[in-house]
Amino acid sequence: MLFKGTGDSKQGFRKDSLKFHKKSKAHVKCQYAIQAQAAPKSTPMAKVIKRMNADNVEKIKRLFNTTCYVVTQHLAFRKFESLCELQNMNGVQLGKNYINDHGCKDFIMAIASVLKSETKEEVSHANYFSILADGSTDSAIIEQEGVYIRFVNKGKPITKLIQFVAVKSSTSQGVYDGIKSALESIGVTPDIQARKQIGLNLDRASVDMGHKSGVQVSARKDVPHTLVIHCINHNLELAILDIKKGIPYLQKFEETLQLVFKFYYYSPKRRRELYSIAQILDDKLVHYGGIQQIRWLASQERALKALSTNIKTTIVHLEDIASTGNRKDSAEANGILKHLQTTKFMKYLHFMIDYSAALSTMSQAFQVEYLLITEVMPQLTTALLKLGSLKSKPGPNLKSFLKKYQDGEFKELKLKGELESGCEPMYSEMIQGAMDFIDARFGKMQSPPHSYFQIFHFSTWPYASEELADYGTQELEGILNHFAALFGEEQRCSTLEEWLPFKLHVSKMRTSTQLEVFADMLLSKPTKFINILHIVEIMMAISVSTAGVERGFSNMNIEKNSKRTQMNQNTLNAVMEININGPPLSEFNPLTSVEFWLQSGPGQRHIGGHAVSESVTETVVTDDCVIADDDENSPKDVKSVISKTAKFSDVELVMIAIILDEEDKNKEKESEHIKRGIKESKGELANLYKEITDDGTIFVPVLQNARKLFKHSAQ
Repeated sequence: MLFKGTGDSKQGFRKDSLKFHKKSKAHVKCQYAIQAQAAPKSTPMAKVIKRMNADNVEKIKRLFNTTCYVVTQHLAFRKFESLCELQNMNGVQLGKNYINDHGCKDFIMAIASVLKSETKEEVSHANYFSILADGSTDSAIIEQEGVYIRFVNKGKPITKLIQFVAVKSSTSQGVYDGIKSALESIGVTPDIQARKQIGLNLDRASVDMGHKSGVQVSARKDVPHTLVIHCINHNLELAILDIKKGIPYLQKFEETLQLVFKFYYYSPKRRRELYSIAQILDDKLVHYGGIQQIRWLASQERALKALSTNIKTTIVHLEDIASTGNRKDSAEANGILKHLQTTKFMKYLHFMIDYSAALSTMSQAFQVEYLLITEVMPQLTTALLKLGSLKSKPGPNLKSFLKKYQDGEFKELKLKGELESGCEPMYSEMIQGAMDFIDARFGKMQSPPHSYFQIFHFSTWPYASEELADYGTQELEGILNHFAALFGEEQRCSTLEEWLPFKLHVSKMRTSTQLEVFADMLLSKPTKFINILHIVEIMMAISVSTAGVERGFSNMNIEKNSKRTQMNQNTLNAVMEININGPPLSEFNPLTSVEFWLQSGPGQRHIGGHAVSESVTETVVTDDCVIADDDENSPKDVKSVISKTAKFSDVELVMIAIILDEEDKNKEKESEHIKRGIKESKGELANLYKEITDDGTIFVPVLQNARKLFKHSAQ
């Protein structure tokens, strides 16, 4: 405490008070705290912590790396212990603490928390975002709603998992409540939603897209300008299902295809026999996958090609079973052969490969992570043109079949029935039906406000200057009107003024992709386009496909399988966070997760067999402060732990640190004081000093004991 006096001090403080304060422990602490803030790496305490935690932090890092391997390889948590034991056998030191499934789960939670914080931070810096949502039932028969978010980060659109929510009910209100709770988990409040949410991408038909009480109705009620999009992949699948209703033979064809796959998929014995026949016939054999493989458009082409490749071997094998197998197998084989050995089926098989190729190419393009709303209609138009061409002339596979078909035989197989020349009416009907249904299903993408964004597809811009000057102005006004709540009148006018120079600038880069051009502009942010770039960012943040959500459910079913039905929601989300939002194992850096883990938890952490004090858990692990530049004797690969706070700068610990720094000439008096304390402590501090200087490592409990012993010796 300082007291003001009446002396000649300009500040009005008593000299004796100032002199007393200068020698006080509080003043010394403040001095060291200021020095630590100015140059944290050069403080004596930094050197103590570096020696204290170097080896132990390395051990914890290895445990975190092992944990990441367990998660990314979809292993049970109990495998963690055996993996650690294996590493210990191979000479990798991991210590003795946390080598169990509970430790593994603890590490998983720490890694997931860091990743979730990163997502939260990125979303907070994003100007706009879209929500993606879809539902599925897990192995425990719990309705899970997968909620993702898409936004622009470093110039590119990225999609990240927010959370899997176990919804209370699968009604539209229950689903929307689940979406809102997921958003709250990353700090997105209703106010932020109103300012940043520009799109909602859904998959479920009635619950999500219902016009009276669907999720989209609730979303638009909260944020009126939300652009709702029904997943384009799902729309494509629905269009194909519409076609099947009007083509009876297509249904019979797919039933036969299902029978073939089912016949071999569930019988390893039959697959072995098939493989043996392929070797005898010197024929190439493609594996028959699961029967679910032919249910989705993207995999239908592969299934059809597999049957086409295996057709000769398959028919020979089925004929053998029909003649030598038991009654049940024989009847099943004959039932399949009845269809496979017809000219109609064989011709239709090759037509379907060409037909599916056009559609599956489009389906795969719609599953790309960086897909922009401006790329949907060009992809759709290309696919429809390919389909339309099949009406006038046969595709490559059908053409090959017609060429090889001779006198009722194909690949030395005798087929039943006559071959009709040209493109059969059924084929034309199917192609035209596909084009009509797809066009109808994608009608919304061709209507405002969705269609407005096509003005950013610069490869279709006119080349003539007069036409380019007028191009897209009305559509841009339509976008600004739709998102009027996000733009003031001044920004709206500035955006329209920037449109022409923006077009002139971008038109010089027609040969580049949209993603490359717009990502570069969003990164550089030229001031002359600062307003129009907000519209570009909105366009890039709009999600049109929930393919990533579907992949997430596939991952969820691997993690929460029939043997892990009791996995709780927090654990499921942590594992999914690492698998979906985390980096590949080869790029995983555990340092930030280790820091978080040290600071969290219900009790004390133990490293090197000792409890970590609260002061140590408030440390930061960094890559750039491994070893002081002047410390040539220290190993360069050791990671140091540097204090964030001044808790380590109390005078007792600083005195201990001074002993380690023999070159510190300014602290000789304090060093002598410590040495006197060593002699008076009857060997206890002497043993401590010997442990520090001989071993080069000091643990937290040693520091704590040093504090107690120093206070005791000072008395």
